[in-house]
Order: sequence, then C-alpha cells, then structure tokens
Amino acid sequence: MEIEIKNKTENKVLARDELTFTLTFEKAVPSRKDVRAELAKKVGCDEKLLVVDAMKCQYGTQEAVCTARIYKEEKGVKVERRYMLVRNSLAEKKAKKVKQKAAPAAKKK
Repeated sequence: MEIEIKNKTENKVLARDELTFTLTFEKAVPSRKDVRAELAKKVGCDEKLLVVDAMKCQYGTQEAVCTARIYKEEKGVKVERRYMLVRNSLAEKKAKKVKQKAAPAAKKK
C-alpha cells in the first residue's frame, strides 16, 4: 500500500489539518484501520488524532482518492460526527433501545 499526499490545508478554527491523498493498493481495498495506521506512520502523528473521512475507489482500479483529518489535540476529535468516530474505531457504537409493544387488548363478546 502506497500513500501519496496531494493536498494539505490547515484549518485553524478547528485546530486540524485536512488531507487529500491517493492510496494505491494491491488486491482488495484496505480497511480504514490499515489506512489510518499507514497514514499515521507517513505523517508522523498519533492514530487517535487521525480520522479517515472518505475512501472513493473506481471499479476495476487499484487506486482510491481519500480524505482525512488530523487534529492537534485529542479533545478536538470530539468535533467529529459520532458515526465517523465509530467507523474509525475511535468510539463504541451505542446500543439501540428496543421498545416492546403492548399486547393488543382482548375483544369482548
């Protein structure tokens, strides 16, 4: 797997860097976890501060255009949407509450 950073912009308001990069791979598309680990090594940051936003791959190619965000501090990651944190294994999925329906009332004859 090879990563080539195409664009890096600094977002001072949210204290993060926003990356656009090209991911070249063999066989199947790698998991987000693998991409995060490889990108963290390349950029030199902690994996807890890195969120891979999108991985867009065209059918039949072994290349994906991806976007990621690298936060300066761990508290900055809390700005991310919950489902994005779950996808990146930075948060646990909340269990849904199951509502039980009341039994229908018996009909009187």
